[in-house]
Amino acid sequence: MSGKALWFIAVVVVAFVLALTVVSRNPRFTPDGFQYSRVAMQDTGLSPADALLKAEAFYIQKPIGQIARYRKFLTVDVAHAPPAPGPIFRTRVLYPWVASLFYRWRGLAALADVSLGAYVASVALMYWLLLALARPWVAAMGALASVLHYTHSPRPSWIVTFGLATILLGLTRRILYLPIGAVAGAVIGARVRRDSR
Repeated sequence: MSGKALWFIAVVVVAFVLALTVVSRNPRFTPDGFQYSRVAMQDTGLSPADALLKAEAFYIQKPIGQIARYRKFLTVDVAHAPPAPGPIFRTRVLYPWVASLFYRWRGLAALADVSLGAYVASVALMYWLLLALARPWVAAMGALASVLHYTHSPRPSWIVTFGLATILLGLTRRILYLPIGAVAGAVIGARVRRDSR
């Protein structure tokens, strides 16, 4: 087995462990998720009214349901509810459709399952992308560092790991804008998350 394949396996295993131990324990319930849940349930064959009522019952019990402005959004009269796939959701069909395939066994937790699968897949794809720029071990560190901010546990060790990975990536190629862009993206992402709380 080649070094690239071994690093790939290591990256996928670490991402899988992170997904199960950290990311899955920090779910974020958002108005978008509410809409996706309605679409996913409609994809399983439920009527729009039934999908709305089930989504409301699920989301009203989550932390988002305790926030007054969101509670009004979540508790809409069925007769006056906008259609589930609103204008911005009409093109986003893959996520709720895939979740609808697992709805029968997992209920609305299928949406989180699909997100966790996408998390692991994104790490693997990031590794594959970074292989074009760096050695396998550097690509592995860069791939893992690129998704660590999704763990929602602000620790200095994650920031240090991300910084070291971008420095190593920058030192393997003469592309100065790559680590600068990565750090800028991390800073902007941190500010957006801070402002959204």
